[in-house]
Amino acid sequence: MKPLKRLMNESKVLLSEGFLRGAERSLSEEDYEEYIEPFERQIDLTPLDDYLDFLIDEHPPYHSQIDGRLAPQLHRILNLTRREAADMGIWHYLTVIYRPDFVRYRWTYGSREYMKKRFWGVREWDSNTFSRLWWVAEQTHTDGDYSLTEKILTKQYLVRSAFDRDFSRYKPALRAYIAVLGGDPKSVVEEAAKRFNKHLSVVQLENFQEQQIREKFGEIRAEILQDYESDTTLS
Repeated sequence: MKPLKRLMNESKVLLSEGFLRGAERSLSEEDYEEYIEPFERQIDLTPLDDYLDFLIDEHPPYHSQIDGRLAPQLHRILNLTRREAADMGIWHYLTVIYRPDFVRYRWTYGSREYMKKRFWGVREWDSNTFSRLWWVAEQTHTDGDYSLTEKILTKQYLVRSAFDRDFSRYKPALRAYIAVLGGDPKSVVEEAAKRFNKHLSVVQLENFQEQQIREKFGEIRAEILQDYESDTTLS
C-alpha cells in the first residue's frame, strides 16, 4: 500500500529551479522527511500510480486530453470530503513527492512562477496539477456520472470561463452552462459567462432551478449570436 500523506508548507523552500525543470534528481521522501505528515485516514495511492503510468503511455507530453481522462479517476480514487480536499498539504505531497514526473509530463516549462504554480499552487482553483482536476470533477459529477466533467475538460476555455466565476460553485448553474454552451466557440462561451455573471448582480442564483438557469443561458447565447450576426451584416 502507498498511503496518501501531506506535505508541510515549510518544504516549499526546496522547490529549486532544477527541481521544477526536472534537471536534477527528484527529491525522495527521505529528503523531505521532516516536512511530511501522515494523512488523517488511509487512502491507497497505488491505483492512482497505475493510472498515471497508463496516461503517460497513452498520450504525448503536454496533451490537454489528459485532464479529461484523469479527473474522474482522480476523484474516484481520492475519495475525499470537501473539507479534506481543501487541505493543500495533500496536493503538495502528490505533486512534489509522489509524482513530480507526471507534473512535468503534463505541463511544459513556461517560467519558474508558472511551473511552481503547477507543483505548489494555492487556494485558487487553477493551480496545483491534481487539485484543479479533483475540484472540477467534484463540481461537475452527478452520482458517479462524470460525463459533464469530461465534456468541460475538452476545452480549456470552457473550464476557465466557468471556474473563474462564482457561479461554478453552484452545481445546477455549472451543469446548465455546460449543457447550453459546451459546443460553442471560445468567443461565445467567454461572452456568455461574462453576461451571466453580470446578471447575478441583481438576482440570487440559489433561488433558481437548473432548467431556469438553462433558459437564461439560452437567452444570453441567442443575444450574443444575434449581436455577431448584426456585426457581420453591418460590415
